Amino acid sequence: MSISDLPPLDNGGPPASAFEFMPAWKFYLPLAPHILKLAIKHRGIATLSAANPAISGGGLAGESKSRTLDLVEGPVRELIAPYVCVRRDFYDAPPLDIEEQLKAAGVTFPAVAKPDMSCRGAGVRKVETFNDIRDYWLTFPKGADLMLQSRIELEPEAGIFYLRDPDTGDASLFSLTLKYTASVTGDGATNLRDLIHGNPRARLTEDVYFQKPNLDLDHVPTEGERVPLAFAGNHCRGAVFRDGAEHMTPDLLVAVGKVMSAMPDFHFGRMDVRFESLAKLRKGEGFKIIEINGVGSEATHIWDNRYELKVARDVLKDQYAIAYDFGTKMKAKGAKPTSLLKLIMMWQKERRFTARYPVSD
Repeated sequence: MSISDLPPLDNGGPPASAFEFMPAWKFYLPLAPHILKLAIKHRGIATLSAANPAISGGGLAGESKSRTLDLVEGPVRELIAPYVCVRRDFYDAPPLDIEEQLKAAGVTFPAVAKPDMSCRGAGVRKVETFNDIRDYWLTFPKGADLMLQSRIELEPEAGIFYLRDPDTGDASLFSLTLKYTASVTGDGATNLRDLIHGNPRARLTEDVYFQKPNLDLDHVPTEGERVPLAFAGNHCRGAVFRDGAEHMTPDLLVAVGKVMSAMPDFHFGRMDVRFESLAKLRKGEGFKIIEINGVGSEATHIWDNRYELKVARDVLKDQYAIAYDFGTKMKAKGAKPTSLLKLIMMWQKERRFTARYPVSD
């Protein structure tokens, strides 16, 4: 499927919202009083981590992507893009049995190499051969885990946010976000560097693209040639997000629910998928799962540049309120929240490694 099979992207208005590239502290800090009130009401700032007790920290920060995917049981595992997790040891080459590990897990080339613990698309690289894996290995921080996952050759991504009440079992979709890969279109005369700088949207994240090792900035694309600028579907790397709530159908809820209910005590989080067509996605068909994230997930439709700052923060307030409510309900069933100290340590570990991950494709 090509990006053109998605609804046409409306490029009217500003290239980004007033807050899309705001410093994180400035965007999230005003939410602190709301979170503090929720923490007091629910008797603990870490209460929300109990919403998904099978995931380390509930998926709030520093959790393992592969271990979360490992929790999915039964036939629905075939919906997950095959993956394997490897510890980056202190040797300058991957394990001698890496080929056997990939084969056993069903991972085939082309593939994706990425950190097992990260957020916002950090450290994601395309790999075509074992030599590419070796090159990635050399740039990856020692002591960290990395994932190798079959690459799903479908460009569009969607983030689907799922909720299931621990008491009633009632399930719903809280958010659906369509992701459009950042790109520029050639005119047959201008090199890629100048096309990026001259594009109102791409210019906002040009520093990200200018650091990419595999992007030939002197290349002159032919007239009408579309050049994707990033592989990771993250707005920090220029992807355009659109609210896809109109495509949240009962069939899609059933399909997503089958996956999420195949995980022990999973109630709150987002599934990131690549899909064949929007028509199939609406029917709950034709998608492959890349990642599943827990209570640290965001309803990513807030990064649609048509949203105002207050609306985006109100969505997050609702999201946090639900997470705390689910955490309290799970505590009543015997689940224990992760301690605040452990959460802080997990978050700090993630930040330390993220600063050392290789530049993303």
